Amino acid sequence: MTRSDSGRRHPRRLLIAKGIFNTEEGPFNYRIFKDKRVKRKFNYSWQHGRGLVLTVPWTTKLSAAQKSILNNQKWIVSCLKKQNRIADLPNVPQLKNEGHLLYHGKKYLIKIAEPDVSVSAIQIENDSVVLPRSLDKNANIESTLVNWMKIKAHAEFPPIIKQISKTLSIPVKKISIRDQRTRWASWSIAHHSISINWRLIMAPPDVLQYVIIHELLHSIHPNHSKDFWQLVKIHCKHWESSRHWLGCNTKLLIVLR
Repeated sequence: MTRSDSGRRHPRRLLIAKGIFNTEEGPFNYRIFKDKRVKRKFNYSWQHGRGLVLTVPWTTKLSAAQKSILNNQKWIVSCLKKQNRIADLPNVPQLKNEGHLLYHGKKYLIKIAEPDVSVSAIQIENDSVVLPRSLDKNANIESTLVNWMKIKAHAEFPPIIKQISKTLSIPVKKISIRDQRTRWASWSIAHHSISINWRLIMAPPDVLQYVIIHELLHSIHPNHSKDFWQLVKIHCKHWESSRHWLGCNTKLLIVLR
């Protein structure tokens, strides 16, 4: 935020339009922001399941931004095609009523609570995750479940990391649960800090343990040498199956925000 002479706050970034465009590949949602930090170029980004985000310089006219979207149909269609291919892959969560949630490596059917059942918070019942009836729109369902998984990750990951740190005798000074889009986790040797992707809440517990062990062992071998993998094998018996799961589910890194 910036302040004017009168002391009022003015946003650096402002949503100026949102809606739906139709293409040969199907419709897509778009949002247009103007941003004081953007000087000349129009910045395009694609958010899986949420559509196009266009950020333009503050003085840009809305008509010019919308015309730019029309002129970039080829790129947008390629993003839509990629999104549609990912949606058809197994294990990609479909966070909507009667869709499925992936939690601890297990699929749960998403259900809205029955009218005669009082549910005030998300509940897991057998093979289902039950939501309050107030969440009757798919957009609310997705954002609510993503936030729920992030909260679970923040609650569950630190104790597990601390236990593994103690077992390996490798101190961890800082734990960060992040929204990383290109990696599952990372380790800083200099700061003895681990950053871990909240999306690992969707992975089986063994996979989460493998990722933590893998990262902490980089404190001993900051590479992927034979000595490093030998150490991984000693401390993680299920490392091969866990590594295979991660390789098969890299698509989870680009879905859900």
